[in-house]
Amino acid sequence: GHRWKPNSVHKDSVSPGGGFGPVDENGYGVSYMFPNDNVIFAHVSSKKNSKDTDSTRFKNNIAAAFKRIRACIEADDATKSKAN
Repeated sequence: GHRWKPNSVHKDSVSPGGGFGPVDENGYGVSYMFPNDNVIFAHVSSKKNSKDTDSTRFKNNIAAAFKRIRACIEADDATKSKAN
């Protein structure tokens, strides 16, 4: 079964790897890493002078998506546990 269950989002954590800069002036640079079954590192960057990008908003949306994925996995695990 799957055991990917991140415990929380650590907004002040620093990824041990590098990241990608935005290729487009109005885009994002995003990299991610799964160093083990319990941790996800994501690096988001954008140009500060772009009116169309906001790295903090993008990061918060990624964190919210990971939390929703975790909820789906936990619900699936709970359903499977009840069936056994």
